[in-house]
Amino acid sequence: MRHLRLAVAATVLTALSGCAGSSSSPPAPSSPSAPSSTVAPTTAVVKIIVAGTPPPLGTSSQFTAIAVLNDGSSQTVTSLASWLSSNTSVATVSRSGMVAARSNGSVVVTATYSGTQGALAFAVAPPATFTLNGTITDATSGGGVAASVTVKEALGGIKSTVADGTGRYSILSVAGGAVDVTAVASNYVAVKKSIVMFGDTTLNFALARVSPCPLIGFDDVGSQGAPFTTYTRCGFTVAAATSNWTVSTGYGRPAPFIQFASPGGTTTIGEVIVTAAGGKFTFQSVDLYSSTTPIPYVITGIANSTTVFSIQKTQGNTFGNFATVVNPNPTTLIDALLIRLSNPAAPCCSNPMGLDNIVVLY
Repeated sequence: MRHLRLAVAATVLTALSGCAGSSSSPPAPSSPSAPSSTVAPTTAVVKIIVAGTPPPLGTSSQFTAIAVLNDGSSQTVTSLASWLSSNTSVATVSRSGMVAARSNGSVVVTATYSGTQGALAFAVAPPATFTLNGTITDATSGGGVAASVTVKEALGGIKSTVADGTGRYSILSVAGGAVDVTAVASNYVAVKKSIVMFGDTTLNFALARVSPCPLIGFDDVGSQGAPFTTYTRCGFTVAAATSNWTVSTGYGRPAPFIQFASPGGTTTIGEVIVTAAGGKFTFQSVDLYSSTTPIPYVITGIANSTTVFSIQKTQGNTFGNFATVVNPNPTTLIDALLIRLSNPAAPCCSNPMGLDNIVVLY
């Protein structure tokens, strides 16, 4: 036991003497490294700002979503956000943030990104209205023309008037924005102009006269059996919308006329389109022909890419003669006429079918 105490004492003395003889301090205990000050803390979205100019009624406007981060920075997230309208009857919003005003009223448009939502509330008000006026003249003489002038507003509203004897016209309370203005007068080619109204506007028209065109009779359309593609007479053009039309010079009302045939037991369709170089016109009648079968037909009047009348009936077999189909809407202005004939041939034999004498008026 005495020897053990001596050994321990010696060990302690040796350790103390070693410390006293050293000129350096013992190393500090180690600890985990502190985070570097150059590493930014994780950013988070603290607010979404929705910015944009509320669109007037009938127009659209691009909205923007901006995310504000917790480090004070911001970034545009328009294409990443989820968009929502509180009242789609007043305004709609696309996935890209395009807002379209549909009707009067209040609405809130919201954008959500990274779980945070921002909103912009606004009211849709009617667009400002302005006065449209001008003069309608004869393109050759310069004299005034008492034409009918019609304005179609961007939202579909229609306003019209008739110019006085000097050709002057004026239309009040036209909604601002894009409008289509059409001038129509008897014996003149109708003219349509598209403009954008930001204030009271003057718009003049010079109308060109047209030659009388009592009917399109295909009098010089081509030789027997030749393919029919287009035919022009006094400003009107008849174009084949299907490739099966041919010329018949041996028959007509009077000859020639245009026709197409169906093999026995089959049904084929023939279509033609009538236009007037962009002008407006009316459709009065057309003569239809069939050799052995009835003629189901659809005659469609189109104005500004919209169907304004459709005549759909079946004409009984004309037994080699012609039957006149009269339009019950003879005063409706159109800019295109589509005539579609169905040719259901009997099982026994081929059937020719066709038309002649399209009566159209400016």
